[in-house]
Amino acid sequence: MIFSYVGKFAPTVLHYLDSARAAALAANQADMILLMTESDASTISQSLKHSLTKQGVQLRIVDWTLPPGMRFTKDENWCGQKDFIRLHALGLDEYDAVAYFDNDIEFQGDITPLLKCAATGHFLSTNGGIGEALNVGVFALQPHKALLKAAVDFAREADYSQMTGWAQEGWRPSGGYYVGGECGQGTLDDVGCRAQGLGLQVSDVGLRPKMSRCEGFKASRVQGFEFCALDFRL
Repeated sequence: MIFSYVGKFAPTVLHYLDSARAAALAANQADMILLMTESDASTISQSLKHSLTKQGVQLRIVDWTLPPGMRFTKDENWCGQKDFIRLHALGLDEYDAVAYFDNDIEFQGDITPLLKCAATGHFLSTNGGIGEALNVGVFALQPHKALLKAAVDFAREADYSQMTGWAQEGWRPSGGYYVGGECGQGTLDDVGCRAQGLGLQVSDVGLRPKMSRCEGFKASRVQGFEFCALDFRL
């Protein structure tokens, strides 16, 4: 179970930690990892670090919030840092499966089927409520260093405009710009499914994206949004 935070950490950042702990326990005592940069982690007091450790949260230091050499950035008023830091989850291949969750998600059931499905090589996510094709607030996958490299390479090579999206790939299937399109919700969609616009073939990173189903896994609905499974088996 992966979380992340950018900025000065406060005790209220992980709003529903109690429910996350219960979900982790039910999922065969899954690890809970918090991604932060070293500079941001330095804002956590020793007493708060001790409290997080006691509650089962493992602090994982990462070395960037924006992919190194990223071609498109903005100086202010965008969601880049807080979205792109979560790309590190793609490369945590010491795990059979990882699931990323926004800090304001309350867990109300067993996430084991989600992790088991992801462990077979499927990417699972959901859309959003205001037109976004993919919501990076929750996703699960089988991590691989090749996926992280593909994301970094894409960010380094692809330009962005509100008219044509990332790498001039447009806004299918949404039909136009949506909130977060210039951040993780636009790039993660393109990395997995439409990277061909850069000449980066999906096969280059061992991915075969197609709609698929996991045996024993039914599409879940969270706040009215349906999870879909993409076959990303290596």
